[in-house]
Amino acid sequence: MVIYMNETYNIVGVKYPSYYDRIQNRKVGPVIKIVNDKNEIKGAIEKLLFNDSIVERVNYVVVKWAGKMFTCDPVDVEKKQFVKTEITSHPYQEMA
Repeated sequence: MVIYMNETYNIVGVKYPSYYDRIQNRKVGPVIKIVNDKNEIKGAIEKLLFNDSIVERVNYVVVKWAGKMFTCDPVDVEKKQFVKTEITSHPYQEMA
C-alpha cells in the first residue's frame, strides 16, 4: 500500500492600508491562498499580485517552498512579471 502525502502551500498576500482604510480605522490583514500542487504556485501568486480589481490586489506575497521562504514583488503589471527575493524571516512567516 502506497500513501501519498498531499503537500499544501500557503501563499500569504500582504496589502498595505489605503487612505480610506486609515481614515475609517479599518484593519487590513493578510490574504491567504492555499495551493495543493507546487505547479500552481506561480499562477496563484500572479492572481494575487495582478488581480483585475485594483482593490483586491496585494502589494506583495510571502511563500515557502523547497525549504526556503520568499517575497514576491510585482515589477510589471501589464506583463505580469514579478521578482522573488529569498528572505530568512517575516512577521507572517508562520502563515506561509
